Amino acid sequence: MKNTLAALLMAVSVSLFAASSAQATVIVGSVDGGGCFPFGCNGSGISVGESIHYQQIYSSTAFAGPLNIGSLTFYNSFSQYVGNRIGGEYIFHLSTATVSVGAMSATLADNIGADNTLFFSGSLGTGSLAFTVVGTPFYYDPALGDLLLDIVVNNQDDVPNDGNNGYNDASGPGPTQTSFALGNTVYTNRGGALVTGFDPAPAGVPAPATLALVGLSLAALARTRRKH
Repeated sequence: MKNTLAALLMAVSVSLFAASSAQATVIVGSVDGGGCFPFGCNGSGISVGESIHYQQIYSSTAFAGPLNIGSLTFYNSFSQYVGNRIGGEYIFHLSTATVSVGAMSATLADNIGADNTLFFSGSLGTGSLAFTVVGTPFYYDPALGDLLLDIVVNNQDDVPNDGNNGYNDASGPGPTQTSFALGNTVYTNRGGALVTGFDPAPAGVPAPATLALVGLSLAALARTRRKH
């Protein structure tokens, strides 16, 4: 029992160390144009109820190793891409995708992994299209598959893609190219996927999975003490 408990506590220590170690921002995609969905335009023609369901898959090869994601950054570096974010209620989830880049299912629920985690829910305001969303940390291990970002926007302002709306930096095809879906239409092997920065959570902030492991370890320790 002592050896098993020691091994468990060692695993917790390693997990805490990995979660708190300094990590660098990972930027996926290179700027090669602009994309207005889901922050700069609304192609649904409605502003009540679910306006947009947007998914984007990021290749695991863009990540050198596990990353405890604490925030997402989107960019707006081209001066001709004027415009602001459009209002709405944005719901972000992150998960390890069940599919890979270039193989997204048109049934969007089928792309979502078992570790699907609510990252952010709320208004993003209507400011610049260069912005960062801070959310609940999500521990991503690229060895387990590609990364999926799922965004549902409710009650989004009805702003058509007519050249007068805003655009985020988007990438063209490449080795770390992403696939994305809008509604039930999947776009792959083409430009338009948003360049995204994955920022690490502050040092010392463990992912929820790590906190769960700590809880299990403490419970095991308490049971052992009661027995002895």
